[in-house]
Amino acid sequence: MNHQDIIEKVEFIDWIKETQISKEIKAFGVMFLDKEKKYIDPLVHVVDTDTTIWERGCGSGSIATAVVLASENCKNFEFDIHQPGGTLKVKMLEDKIIICSDIKIVAKGTIYING
Repeated sequence: MNHQDIIEKVEFIDWIKETQISKEIKAFGVMFLDKEKKYIDPLVHVVDTDTTIWERGCGSGSIATAVVLASENCKNFEFDIHQPGGTLKVKMLEDKIIICSDIKIVAKGTIYING
């Protein structure tokens, strides 16, 4: 992603925050899609904290992207959806959508949450 792309994306998010968000919305996500490369750049904004996070990947966004890419073609499809954190394979077979990828365990342990 080049500098101009980043500026345009940030300006678009600012426009959404200023003009499109009602008080009921707590958060929103945006998928920037390069259809030719089948590449998504997922972003989430949390309204209450005014934080915007560029995500490394998004499973539901990958599925939505594959459905959009296949909408003109067929009932069954298979696409590799590329994103900053890697590639997810999305398949539609009959009435099921399957998402898969290679995974690697990067940490293992126990988390204790005091409540």
